[in-house]
Amino acid sequence: MVWFKTNLRVKDNRPLIEAIAHNDEVIPVYIFDPIIFEQTAYQTKKMGLFRLKFLMECLQELNEALVEKGTHLVIIQGEPKKEISKLVQKYSVREVYAEFPIAFEEQKLQEQVERELWKERLNYYLFESNQIANYKKTRNGMLGADYSTKFSAWLALGCFSPKEIYAAVSEYEQTVHKNDSTYWVIFELWWREYFYWVMRKYGIKLFQKIGIKSQSPIDRILNLEKLNQWKSGQTGNAFIDANMKELNATGFMSNRGRQNVASYLVNDLEVDWRYGAAYFEEQLIDYDVCSNWGNWAYISGVGNDPRGHRVFNVLKQADDYDKNGEYRNCWIN
Repeated sequence: MVWFKTNLRVKDNRPLIEAIAHNDEVIPVYIFDPIIFEQTAYQTKKMGLFRLKFLMECLQELNEALVEKGTHLVIIQGEPKKEISKLVQKYSVREVYAEFPIAFEEQKLQEQVERELWKERLNYYLFESNQIANYKKTRNGMLGADYSTKFSAWLALGCFSPKEIYAAVSEYEQTVHKNDSTYWVIFELWWREYFYWVMRKYGIKLFQKIGIKSQSPIDRILNLEKLNQWKSGQTGNAFIDANMKELNATGFMSNRGRQNVASYLVNDLEVDWRYGAAYFEEQLIDYDVCSNWGNWAYISGVGNDPRGHRVFNVLKQADDYDKNGEYRNCWIN
């Protein structure tokens, strides 16, 4: 039996490959743990509607890929340890194959699954539109489909692996063009990988108030009024509010926006950073446990930033990256 969680793909999937290599019959399984719909300590759900909708689409794609190979995905709702036990008994399963996750909560569950729609985006961004050639110039954009790769959601659910992106970009460099932009796409993969190893090293510390530091640079508290204003995009700062409204309406926000709203919550509103990280976990369709909590800790001065306390001047940021107010007008008006 192969237990899918956050590697929802057929290709470059070691547990699936191992299962096929050593068994005559393989049962692919995905389990919906009811805990994802429960309230967290930060007054958010583990998974919001946007992430759930995207997950369902990915599971459908995975099942279609599995059907092509002569099997299908078994989807069950329940507590994983109980449901796995039932399946083992029902099908006389000898071995359960699953990828080992490295974050604290994810270690308790184990996940995997697949999807191939990403290929369209990958081919379009690299070879059809040639957008990758301009990535370095556009990556701090905030409006439109092509200012960034938009690979993150498929990466987060494991519908394709970083190796596949690396291979595709390398092919582009060899057959089309190699420049600073192609370098930066690969650099972003390394940055993502970096937070994976940060999580592996520090584990549960990344979920604590002081992060990996001995103490927090600022004693931030929970102010529900300020937190809710931030969540709903009603802080009074148009740049921050526009980004939060986009997040709430689409389940997505640009990298530039994420850094600014995180800094604003932590430094301007002085709210405990973990409530922001938890809200991103609930809302973002491309939520990745290592990148999310690692980046929030980094911005909040309790992560790996050697410069310590990092503060964004959101007024200057708005002027630099939304000079004519086009982004703010799109989401505020």
